[in-house]
Amino acid sequence: MSMKRRYVAANLTLDEAPSGATRRLVALLREMPALLEPGESVALLTNRSAPLPDLPADVQVHRVAIPARPTWRRALGERLRLGAALDELGADLVDLGTLPVPRGLRCPVVLTIHDVRDLDPTLRRHPAWLARRVLRSSLRRTHALVVPSSFTEHELRRATGGFLPPLRVVAGGVEPRFLAVRPARSVGRGYFLHVGHLEPRKNLLMLLSAYGAFLELSGEPYDRWPRLVLAGRDAGARAELAERAAMLELTGHVDFAGVVDDAGLPELYAGAHAVLLPSLHEGFGLPALEALAAGVPLAVADAGALPQLVAEHGMVLPAEDATAWTEALLWFAQTPDTPTAVAARKQHAAERVWTNAAAQLLEVWRATET
Repeated sequence: MSMKRRYVAANLTLDEAPSGATRRLVALLREMPALLEPGESVALLTNRSAPLPDLPADVQVHRVAIPARPTWRRALGERLRLGAALDELGADLVDLGTLPVPRGLRCPVVLTIHDVRDLDPTLRRHPAWLARRVLRSSLRRTHALVVPSSFTEHELRRATGGFLPPLRVVAGGVEPRFLAVRPARSVGRGYFLHVGHLEPRKNLLMLLSAYGAFLELSGEPYDRWPRLVLAGRDAGARAELAERAAMLELTGHVDFAGVVDDAGLPELYAGAHAVLLPSLHEGFGLPALEALAAGVPLAVADAGALPQLVAEHGMVLPAEDATAWTEALLWFAQTPDTPTAVAARKQHAAERVWTNAAAQLLEVWRATET
């Protein structure tokens, strides 16, 4: 006889522009219903007002009036309202993807920590003592911990001295539609591509410098060489990036594409000469995996989880070495790709699918005692 269990994923940031974390959650929930046993159900608790058309009908969506931003208002709203909302839904377990974990929740908590950038003294947005205090108090209220990479696991163990609840690495996955496209470099000028929020940790000021040097060294009129496309939400860095592009006389060669909807992403990747991800810190790196799935050449920084994810299927370059990135751009622009390299990238990405990730997460949920 099956035991009834109701799992609730709580995410209060789905109304924001797509991010790796929110796209990960939606992809996992999309796969869940087919994996559930009789008596099990899954629901999403969110503040999103618009419907989520990508979710199957078996995932019930419930709305709670907790603001996403600023962070302190979301944390206060969760402390005041999240517990009551979970009780009303009859939650046997809650899966959280943001810190802090509120006090007083009456069901077990599975916490996903995507990265530990706030503990990095060069990247943190909050005082170090506050970030560590929030992390440690949240871990004390957590029954099981999920991270997307062994890099994040290592960083957490180092930050906490090894004091962690039971932990499972559940890596991100790739959707079949990315694997279905074939690289299709544009005839003529084409473009290099970066996908991700425009924020300091993405290291895009360095990339602009490298790209400017690339154009100067190309020996051809600028309009003969690939432009640089920066696709993603402005998370506070666009004004500085635009100013730097103007200073380097790159206006007209750098496109700020903004948020590209999910439907358009596969073709955007497929048309690129190369995908460039010089980020200083990534807990996983979903755009890197999607670029590999599309089969396109890829360069990543030697930082965070990116080198581990890409392995030998992309260039791994020093994060702050603009000269190395300039040389990579020249190579990408001048060197034809090969069918063998395309197939190898796609095969590497195909080993990670969302169905497997969802099954691993469901194992964590089932193993967490109510």
